[in-house]
Amino acid sequence: MGVARTAPLPPELGVRYWERKLREESVPEDPINSLRGVHSTEKRVTVTNEIFIDLQGGFGDTERYHRMVLQKRLSGPMIEGSLANPVGQEEDLRQKIFDIYATDIFHAVSLQEYGIEAKTKDYWQIFEEINPLEAVYQQEYDGKYMREALLERYSQNLTAAPHFLAQEFSPNIAIAGMHYLNWPAFNVNPATWSNTIGQALVTVGVGAQAAATIRFIKQAELYASTVKIIEPVKIGGAERYIVLLPSPQADYLKDPILQGNLGAVWRDVSSLTKEEMMYPGVIGRIGRCLIVEDPRYPTLVVGGTAGGFSLTPQYRLAGRDPWSDPRTHTLETRQVGYLLGKASIAKWQMESMKWRYEFEQYKKFGGKGVSQTVGYCMVQWDYGNLNTANPPTAATRQQDSSVVLIFSAPPALV
Repeated sequence: MGVARTAPLPPELGVRYWERKLREESVPEDPINSLRGVHSTEKRVTVTNEIFIDLQGGFGDTERYHRMVLQKRLSGPMIEGSLANPVGQEEDLRQKIFDIYATDIFHAVSLQEYGIEAKTKDYWQIFEEINPLEAVYQQEYDGKYMREALLERYSQNLTAAPHFLAQEFSPNIAIAGMHYLNWPAFNVNPATWSNTIGQALVTVGVGAQAAATIRFIKQAELYASTVKIIEPVKIGGAERYIVLLPSPQADYLKDPILQGNLGAVWRDVSSLTKEEMMYPGVIGRIGRCLIVEDPRYPTLVVGGTAGGFSLTPQYRLAGRDPWSDPRTHTLETRQVGYLLGKASIAKWQMESMKWRYEFEQYKKFGGKGVSQTVGYCMVQWDYGNLNTANPPTAATRQQDSSVVLIFSAPPALV
């Protein structure tokens, strides 16, 4: 016979400890925010060493859209020979323009100033968390808007009043699995352009042949530097393109077997410069391309049939709830990355972030929110039609700052 066991206490007598410190969910740092510059519109500036141009100041509290004007480089023919007459052959100075828009965005949370429910939540200091939570929320939507602009020219908020701008896909599309000379040729008609991209994606198919490879990234670098003449940024004194690679593609690229065959082309993190290693999410370098893993990459769903293909982009939203990630994760869904050069994206902040309050029932119940008037646009110049009533043509449109990279879901690594 063994020793008698003590009876357990009733559940209601079990001691519970309620930790008063309210902890927060964490989110990864957004790599696209890490290389930006702030410009004042009151000063004449050149496009300097930034991926992300943050325009502020000047007439920002009154104008609905902001126009940037750059002087084009001289490109006319040289007059040659001792008998040539240069009179009448002078080159005219030309300019190019880029319009960026802004509209209102707002987000608020509910709160309670007094009463029994307010006192209960005071114990947990719940309402004290509004400011830091709202800051993270705004940063996450910042990243969503920037990825939208890089893929579809404008952030989603600019499709609303008062501008009602129509989104359209970037004219620079690179598709993994195809030679860069066969990448889709841009068409200014948005529907035709979407169909052309869709047809190319269906043609190349899915699987390993359309996933990230060293050869594809080298072709993207070649396309950027020699075809589109995209100017790289300087990191640690060296010219670099930033390649945002979707996390599944980064994982596939880092496979030990694949990496063992990379040879001298690949530079892992341990061999990068100090400035390169400080870039968040960096996993290595291929040629002049600094490879940065992007866990918030967009996806692209191809629909329709030949002659009428459609493309539906999907973006990571804020938070960690089921609705925070509406992206489709299937073998048929394409994954989107970016090659970024100097001045890839611009943000125009007409009105900066401000706290707003709304109360009712003698200020017992209320809301606290953040408003701002802002817009995000792909940097795309037009040097043929300086009248806003005339849209750019394929010949005058100049998008020489970024390339959209489209991949198929890579095969499983086992």
